[in-house]
Order: sequence, then structure tokens, then C-alpha cells
Amino acid sequence: MNDLRVKFEKTGRAAYISHLDLMRTFQRVFIRSGIALKHSEGFNPHPRISVILPLPLGCRGFGEFMDIETKSVVEPTALIAGINEFMPEGIRALDAAHPVMKPGQIKYARWVIELLYDETGARNHAERIKELFSKESLLISRKTKRGVSEFDLKPYTENLAVSAEDRNICIKGILSAQEPSVSPALVMNAVRKYLPDYAAFTGVCSRISLYDGAMSDFY
Repeated sequence: MNDLRVKFEKTGRAAYISHLDLMRTFQRVFIRSGIALKHSEGFNPHPRISVILPLPLGCRGFGEFMDIETKSVVEPTALIAGINEFMPEGIRALDAAHPVMKPGQIKYARWVIELLYDETGARNHAERIKELFSKESLLISRKTKRGVSEFDLKPYTENLAVSAEDRNICIKGILSAQEPSVSPALVMNAVRKYLPDYAAFTGVCSRISLYDGAMSDFY
């Protein structure tokens, strides 16, 4: 079997690489490593490589996946070593194996949202955010292809835990990954809407892992 699923991380400055640039980066890395990818047929052939659920721009990922198809059989350990030699700063392959699940089976994602405030007293802010997340409904505005509509965020979040240290507030929890896709930006929009005096001016978001509907690790 020549199809492999590569697990990788995208951190540091690489978090600001767009999806298209990330694809170009991977394509160049495979060429430089000497690992030949299969190409599609037709007038505009392209390498058989796809990133599963691309990250929002500016977000870090510690358990990301891409599917590839190579021209010849490549051992996973050799592939990881080969491409990591040419990876840019912030992108690193972690593991590779034959795909087990289909991308459409992904249902949930574990996120860590770190909010940085421009003043001290984050502990008080955290208590207010905890109260906000305990509400039965969190209506926010959500932009879709059909325009802007009202969206209840609460049914698509689970186990949101809030902690504070100095000027930082950390929100950890599970968000719906597909149908619908709930981004950390929507969580921060809820904070800004309901607690405008407590809204963070900046933050760092990290996707830690992906799960199927039974909360099994995706692979």
C-alpha cells in the first residue's frame, strides 16, 4: 500500500502560513527529500497530497494530519526522517501510518485557547467567563455562505474549563470539528459579546487532537 497518513505539528511562526502556502511547502519538501508522490491524471496533474481539516490562520496545531500517496512503497520511519530534514521552522512530522479512519468521521477537536489581557486581574475575568459558559444558551452571530445568522454555540462545546494565572486566561475544551465547524474565534466572539469589558485583546489558539463521534483518536 502506497497511501500514508502523516501526523505533523504546525507551531511558532509557521502558524501564520496559509493553507495554500502550506501545501506548496509540503510539495517542495517531498521533492527535496527524494520521495516521489503520485499525481492525478488529466490536463492539470497535481500531487496526491491533502491536509485534513486545515487550521485557521494563526492557530497552532499539535496533532494535524495529511494524506499522501507515493509512487513506491516507503517505510513510515524512513518517510518521517526524510521529510523532517527539509521541513521549515515550526513544521515537523511526528508519525506516519496507513489510514484507518475517513476524514468525514472526524466530529470533535480538543482546543486550548489562551487569552492575554492588557491589565492584571485575570482571575476575576476567568470567573465571569466560567459563569458565561455555564449558561444554557450562547447566541452569537455566525457568518456562513448564506450570510450572517444567529447561532447557538453552547450545544457544540463540551467540558470548557477556565483557569487564570497573572494576565493569562486559559480555556480548554472540546469543540465541534465538522457539521458544524466551531472555531476558537467563535468562542472568543461569545466572550466579547457577553463580557465586553472583559474581552481579551489578543490570544493564542492551539488544536491538540481530533476525535471521531465516539471520542476515539483520529488516525
